[in-house]
Amino acid sequence: MNTITKYTLAAIGTILAYVVGAWLYQKGSQVFFNQTIHESEYRGIVITSFFLYIIIMAPAVFFGGYLINQSSLNNAFKWIFTVIISLVVGLIFPFLASGGQLSSPEGQLLLCFFIPPAFIIGIIYKLLFFKRTLQTQ
Repeated sequence: MNTITKYTLAAIGTILAYVVGAWLYQKGSQVFFNQTIHESEYRGIVITSFFLYIIIMAPAVFFGGYLINQSSLNNAFKWIFTVIISLVVGLIFPFLASGGQLSSPEGQLLLCFFIPPAFIIGIIYKLLFFKRTLQTQ
């Protein structure tokens, strides 16, 4: 697979992961607050979160995956650590925005928005840019 195709698929996957997070945010508002979000409120939240997502979260997950990919770890550990890094990056925004109260309804709603896309981006990175290390005995 050539480089242009990899980066195109990574961009498409990143946008689709964001759409999943936005959809889960809308569904989470129905579960946690028993109400739907008004169109104008939802649009503002989605646009604001999109900039945080594209500017900070997606590059942080890709950079963490890149650092792990360059290490000399076992292949299985590379997969595990990439998932862990992506989940930690996905936890940062809800933790900061909810003031550390992740068990509150607002914190749970933000977790719905940021954790699944971070996980999906980590898996997409590994599927597209995984480098195997040769094991010598």
